[in-house]
Amino acid sequence: TLYPAKSAPSLAAGRRAPVVLGGDASNAARYLHVIGGDDGSTTAFDTVETAPLSLLGVPNAFFTQRNKLKQARSFAAGVRIGRCLYVAGGPAAGAALSSVERACVLDPEKRDLITDLVIDTDKTAGVGPGIWYYRVAAVMPATDTFNPGGENLPSDPFPVRLPDLGATKFDVNLTWQAQAGATKYRVYRSPTAGATAGTEQVIAEIAAPGTTFTDKGAAPIATAMPLAVGSLGTWQILPATLATAREGAGAAWGVDPDDPSQAYIYVLGGRQNATTALTSIEILPITLGAGGVQTPAAAFVASTTALSAARWQLGASRATSDLSPRIPAGTTYVYALSGLAADGSMVSKAEAAPITTGGQLGAFVDLGNSLNRAGYAIMVAGNFVFAFGGGNGTPDTGVVSGEICGTGVSGCGPAAKQVPPGIANWNAGQSMQVGRVLMGGTLSGAYFYVAGGVTSAGTPPTLTNSTEYRLW
Repeated sequence: TLYPAKSAPSLAAGRRAPVVLGGDASNAARYLHVIGGDDGSTTAFDTVETAPLSLLGVPNAFFTQRNKLKQARSFAAGVRIGRCLYVAGGPAAGAALSSVERACVLDPEKRDLITDLVIDTDKTAGVGPGIWYYRVAAVMPATDTFNPGGENLPSDPFPVRLPDLGATKFDVNLTWQAQAGATKYRVYRSPTAGATAGTEQVIAEIAAPGTTFTDKGAAPIATAMPLAVGSLGTWQILPATLATAREGAGAAWGVDPDDPSQAYIYVLGGRQNATTALTSIEILPITLGAGGVQTPAAAFVASTTALSAARWQLGASRATSDLSPRIPAGTTYVYALSGLAADGSMVSKAEAAPITTGGQLGAFVDLGNSLNRAGYAIMVAGNFVFAFGGGNGTPDTGVVSGEICGTGVSGCGPAAKQVPPGIANWNAGQSMQVGRVLMGGTLSGAYFYVAGGVTSAGTPPTLTNSTEYRLW
């Protein structure tokens, strides 16, 4: 049984079929990201909205990320690995995509530090009296692992109080600590005396290796404000592309059972076009390095196993021992649940396969329990697989859960079947606050989050910008 759903702050815009993922700046600075989606037609979004989460997981107001997707997309598949977010496929302008892109949550530990500030009087120009804040942010090269060609988080605000000396003003001389690999630095200053910290604007760009600047009071050269903690770095289109363009695919990831330095992203099923749903699965190997570095392979690998039935708008999720203690340590299962055929009919399948050495999936196990849902959110936690909304592919408040089989679990059958990845019967009786289909959802920490979606069919459909969350 889940705790009751609670309302969370609204998105700036209703979004159909966004990707929703967690993604944290640190253990104490956690965030919820709502990526892409569309307006209910073929107009996809390239924007990302992010909500800071309290230490107890409660969402605060969303803000719009400065860095946008390189390709507007909805109905994309998405996963989070560490601090990096991946989105694959999805349609743009009505055509399925084969591209994959990634952005990583910027690291607060990789910030510049203003180390010295010297003030000189200036009778001809300079900064006037009042309280001013200064900040410096490094801009990284196009080859940077986490933020290619992007601006990093700024230094903490450095306040300066300048006295009123009549016609005499001040030159403010700044020195900051160099950041390895930076190509240049952006210097920020309050737009006016007394302006709130965080509203600073760019007053100069200094090419590396320079680490000094003298502010003589010139007007800002750009109105952009510094990036906030929780910001994403730039999105990067990966060299690897899906062999088959697809929308509405499921996505999951896991670590190689025999090599903890190797992870894999799985893109399952989906729809190639209006008449062709897919059974195929594509695998993107990711090498995990020191310091959180993630190196995607140059190409996807075709899975040697396939879904038992073609479908899109399906839900997929990984299940591991940290999410379900009934699953043996070191084992990861990929669950793929129901969806729609290309003609819109329901495909009531539920199946799961283990990740094997080298990243291929083992044989899929038919879970034997029908689940008539599409365009729903799937999450695995506490020995259960949950599906939110999307009943019969329509807006629905229902939440159903299937218990992962283990010794003595009623409904799993004889002892030989009382093992993962089997699922006992799907149970209803829980609900969301808003009936939805084609929303995004994710598990982050101890909370389930759902955002956006369609609340009423039609042309165009009625979208919601509402979000909700609940403890599991």
